[in-house]
Amino acid sequence: MVISKVAIGSICQSPKFANLFRQDLVKLIADSMEEQGFDDTFPIVVGTGTWLEEIETNAGKLTSPIDGVVVDGNSRLAAAKKLGMEFVPIVEKPFESLDEAISYSIQCQLLRRNLSDAEIFTLEVVLDELKQKGRPRAESKKQPSSHELTDSSQIDAIVVTKPSVKSSSETAAKLGTNRGKVEQVRYIRQYADLDAQKLVATGKSTINKVYNKTFALRKAEALKSENVEKSMKNNSTFNVTTEKIEWAKWTWNPIVGCLHGCPFCYARDIAMRYYGTFEPIFREERLKAPYNTKIPKDQIDEPGIKNVFVCSMADLFGDWVLEEQIQKILDACRNTPQWTYIFLTKNPKRYSEFSFPENSWVGATIDTQDRVEASYRGLLACDAKVRFISCEPLKGPIELPDDIPIDWVIIGGQSGSTGEPAGQPEWEWVENLTKQARKLGVKVYWKPNLTVRPKEYPEIV
Repeated sequence: MVISKVAIGSICQSPKFANLFRQDLVKLIADSMEEQGFDDTFPIVVGTGTWLEEIETNAGKLTSPIDGVVVDGNSRLAAAKKLGMEFVPIVEKPFESLDEAISYSIQCQLLRRNLSDAEIFTLEVVLDELKQKGRPRAESKKQPSSHELTDSSQIDAIVVTKPSVKSSSETAAKLGTNRGKVEQVRYIRQYADLDAQKLVATGKSTINKVYNKTFALRKAEALKSENVEKSMKNNSTFNVTTEKIEWAKWTWNPIVGCLHGCPFCYARDIAMRYYGTFEPIFREERLKAPYNTKIPKDQIDEPGIKNVFVCSMADLFGDWVLEEQIQKILDACRNTPQWTYIFLTKNPKRYSEFSFPENSWVGATIDTQDRVEASYRGLLACDAKVRFISCEPLKGPIELPDDIPIDWVIIGGQSGSTGEPAGQPEWEWVENLTKQARKLGVKVYWKPNLTVRPKEYPEIV
């Protein structure tokens, strides 16, 4: 092995090697090099061979005196440049192919340390790319290269194709890891979105974390599709409510999911249990429910038997719901006047955008004083015959405007969920709100979960 000293400016580098491994080591190497100098017994390895025609370098075509590129020692070269060194020791080493040169580079790193997850992810892409060479592609899209995965300016443009299914054991052996981790990388490359892949490639998340999240999301999507298919095969109908919703005997959820993120949301727990996700989805097949549901003859005179609570598992008027989806639901309500539809939202500003059918009750959630003004304006702009507010869960004292246009006030406690435990409002809040409702001349409804009561004792002086 002949070691020679050459000018730093004459050495060529290629992203094929320079971006394969951790860049955060440069400062540590530079600190050590500044104190001890460049160790001549540990030279930079410059690879040579006809394979160089396949790659790009920082100098374009290889016109430097050294007819090769740095295969091992890119971080040491960067540290030397950082310190302003003019010459560094190099040794030239011939390789038969790019595959052989990359394998050598990987082995040099493994002799010094374990590879990070980001490096394993990037190198798996490189090795798979090399395996794919010369084979017919199932798709014409370009496979991401190593420098694309590590260059933040280019990573958004990556189009991921299906990874090679060739033995993962071979790749694992080259990377000094286990077959399971390689298979996880391939799963991520095939199924994860680009943002998730970037988290691994840039070292912001681990292979295992992104794999588990991707697997869970795909499982949830499969379950969602299965449920949609089942629903399409059957005639959709309303669901019967529990005793917790006494004022409506039916619920109807043509949309499931919500983005408000309320910590006390019981609907999220239910959705996660059955669907594995709470992302909003429009279940258009459920628009048939108002036409298919029939009232049992022995229940025809039950109070609330014609009342339908719309979107108990969503917020129909959330900003994320499309106008055309809302309109389809309202049209179904308008075409089935035998039912009374009850709407409730935390986003009442959208009420002014729609005309409600006569068989509608329209409400706004007021759990804290902060929601009063928006609810007042939203209900004022609403053309529904019955308007109401729902103070469930009542999270603080509420003061209502004297001219708020409502016909009904619902007051309730907080049901338990995975986000927050069950809880009760202060009796003074309930009492004051009830008095305001009486003063306004509107109906009051205490939910079954409202168990708070006065607990006062006489003071003895």
